Amino acid sequence: MYGFSAAPAWSTPRFPRNPFTLGVASGEPTSDGVVLWTRLAPEPQAPDGMGGMPPYKLQVNWQVAIDPEFRTVVKAGSHSATPGPGLRQD
Repeated sequence: MYGFSAAPAWSTPRFPRNPFTLGVASGEPTSDGVVLWTRLAPEPQAPDGMGGMPPYKLQVNWQVAIDPEFRTVVKAGSHSATPGPGLRQD
């Protein structure tokens, strides 16, 4: 199920390096929405397929702005990132 996990939550994550090593992508824009994609993977090639992440879910904050400098944020929120290897399809 998308967005649900039996994993315990990681309330105050601290990363020794950027966990967004694979970047953030967007696509499929409509007049009232867009798809944002990323994977938390400080070590994308980790042998266990987990990208260097522990088995905890955590909240990821996001923002959408109309300018590259993010001076004018038009939407913001958070979403629960759940642990798991590879790609997730809905």
